[in-house]
Amino acid sequence: MTPAPAPGPHRPPRSGFRGPSLFRTAQPSPDAGPPAPPGPDIGLLGPGPRRSPGVRTGLALAVGAAWPAAGALGAGGRPASALAAAVIAAVLTLALAGIVLLGRRLVVVTVRGESMRPAYRDGDRLLVRRGPGRPRRGDVVVLVPPGARHSRHWIVKRVAAAPGDRVPRGDVPALTAVPEAHVPPGRLVLLGDNPPASIDSRQVGYFPADTLLGVVLRPLT
Repeated sequence: MTPAPAPGPHRPPRSGFRGPSLFRTAQPSPDAGPPAPPGPDIGLLGPGPRRSPGVRTGLALAVGAAWPAAGALGAGGRPASALAAAVIAAVLTLALAGIVLLGRRLVVVTVRGESMRPAYRDGDRLLVRRGPGRPRRGDVVVLVPPGARHSRHWIVKRVAAAPGDRVPRGDVPALTAVPEAHVPPGRLVLLGDNPPASIDSRQVGYFPADTLLGVVLRPLT
C-alpha cells in the first residue's frame, strides 16, 4: 500500500475583510537597512500609504445582504413596508458611495524625521486631504520630492509663501537674488518648522506647485 503523503503546513483561511480601519499605512520592509543617522532631512513621510479595503468591503457585503432583505420587506404589499425597504436601500447605497468618495479624498501618512518639530514628530500620523487645491500661507502640505515624482516617499512642509505673496527674502537665503517681488504662479515657498533639521526653500528656493499632493487637516496621534 502506498503511504499517504504527509500533510502540508496549515494555512489559515484568507478573508477579504482587512480590519476596521479605512486606511492602512504601508510598513517598512523587514529587509530594509538600518535607519539613517540623525541630521538634516527633507521631511520624509512614510512609504506611500495603501488604503485598506476593509470598511468598503464590509459595507459592500452589508449592502448586498440588505438589498434582498429590503426587497422581502417591500414584498409584503403594505405601503409602509415598501417605504421602509426603499429607505433602507437608499441609506445603505449612499453610505457605500460616501465611503468610496472618502477613500479618494483622505489619506493617513506617517511622519519620518524631525524637520517639522515641534508641530509634528517622528512617528506622528497625519490626516491629509488629497488634491492640489490652493494652499495658503501657514498650511502644512504634503508633496512629492522634486525630481522624484514616482518616489514611494513624500515630504511635509509648511507654506511660507504662496503664489501672489511677497517673497520672504529675509527668511529664505536661496531667494535673496530673485528679481520678482511676489511668488510667481506655480511656485511655493516651503519651510520646515525645525530649521537645523530641514532641507527646504532656504536651500533649494521655490518648490513646484504641481508636486503638491494635499493639505494636512490634523494629526491623529
